[in-house]
Amino acid sequence: MSSDKRTNERLLTRAIIVISVAGILYFGYQAILDNSKKNQDNPFEYNISNFKKSDSGLVHYSEIRHFDIDLKQLFGIAIGADNKIYVSGDNSVLILNPGGNIQTTI
Repeated sequence: MSSDKRTNERLLTRAIIVISVAGILYFGYQAILDNSKKNQDNPFEYNISNFKKSDSGLVHYSEIRHFDIDLKQLFGIAIGADNKIYVSGDNSVLILNPGGNIQTTI
């Protein structure tokens, strides 16, 4: 192989290396800049604010009365055929009359 050909190959190799290093530095710098511009909020936070908004046309009920239930954890609520309200939570089931007064605790 001639020395001119070797010189050309070395120059080409050096040019490829220089362009590759310059590209890595450029794109790495751009990535760092983009990350620093982003909002630093917690990306794993569970945000339900969008679910709190709803179209009033989609709501097919209205709250009539509010009951204070003395349970730390509420598991379920149902209305029986006798219009009694059954509330389960903690280690008990509360049976309320339609007015919200507790009749029985199981």
